[in-house]
Amino acid sequence: MATYKHPESLVSTAWLADNIDRADVRIVDATFTLPGTSPNAHDLYTKRHVPSAVFFDIDDISDHANPLPHMLPSDAEFAARMGALGLGDGRKIVVYDSAGFNSAPRAWWMIKAYGHDDVAILDGGLPKWLAEGRPVTTLVPKTKPITFTAKLDRSRVRDKTQVLTNLASKAEQVIDARSAARFAGTAQEPRPGLRAGHIPGSINIPIDSLANPQTKTVLPAVAMAKISMRLVPNQDPNAIADLFEAYVKKLAPKTMELKITRMHGGKPWMTSFDNPFVQAAGRAIEKGFGQKPVFTREGGSIPVVSTFQEELGLPSVLFGVGLPDENAHAPNEKLDIANFHGGIIASAILYQEIADSAAADRSRG
Repeated sequence: MATYKHPESLVSTAWLADNIDRADVRIVDATFTLPGTSPNAHDLYTKRHVPSAVFFDIDDISDHANPLPHMLPSDAEFAARMGALGLGDGRKIVVYDSAGFNSAPRAWWMIKAYGHDDVAILDGGLPKWLAEGRPVTTLVPKTKPITFTAKLDRSRVRDKTQVLTNLASKAEQVIDARSAARFAGTAQEPRPGLRAGHIPGSINIPIDSLANPQTKTVLPAVAMAKISMRLVPNQDPNAIADLFEAYVKKLAPKTMELKITRMHGGKPWMTSFDNPFVQAAGRAIEKGFGQKPVFTREGGSIPVVSTFQEELGLPSVLFGVGLPDENAHAPNEKLDIANFHGGIIASAILYQEIADSAAADRSRG
């Protein structure tokens, strides 16, 4: 299971299914769509939503006295809007959206910013809920107004003056969660008159890049990758490993804990197609598989091959029987039995030809 800094900020679809009827649990659909999108967020909510979910209108729950969209309302206004939706003190609020992980974090942040800590995002959102065959409805729940105590924590917000000051001080890192195209200024902004581009010094982490594209669940906080590199002659494995490690460390954010473990490395090796042993392997493959092979350059990661070459002073010949789609060394690797059988036959034929050649050499000597 993934370890998060704040696991209480997420609940699973299984947890919600088990707790959906609890009197102290409230469900919020915080779906949001950009201007001009059809269907809009409310249309998506009315079409289907998790049973008992109320609609959190990000466009509407804002400061209407301000000409800019989505500005935070007063404490009293936010408290009134939350209370009218049946969201309030002593309730655990679970937020989701129809995209999976898009606008739910905005509603989650707003609710926490106004002082309600018992709020979590449904991991995977509506897409995961639907994929698991869980129930949805078109019925809009009747809510009983309750008290929501709201007090905005100003430390969670930065105004225009603070952001402008930060351009020079660089005391804080600004993150732009919009799409890469909007960040780069190559996509047209959805609101008329809005300039394209981004705040100087900001970095782009698109919101959809933080979730698994299939399940829509939040990416694990801890991840591991095994890297295998195919070298070419005259490359030193230790030098390449140094370059790779330096590059990864340069890319890694300062907030990331990075650990790199070097396993092993071998010097690259290459043989000629004209090598008699390679030609013998080709004949063996043809007999084993009933088809003449086509020679191509192919990388491998078996470090001992170069050691054999150096220590024995003899050419090394390898031939594989796996196909590219068999995902060698991957968790889902496989090997076709017919290819495995053909490889056994080809190996036996190759060994026999080598033995016959050695015997002929001895007789001539």
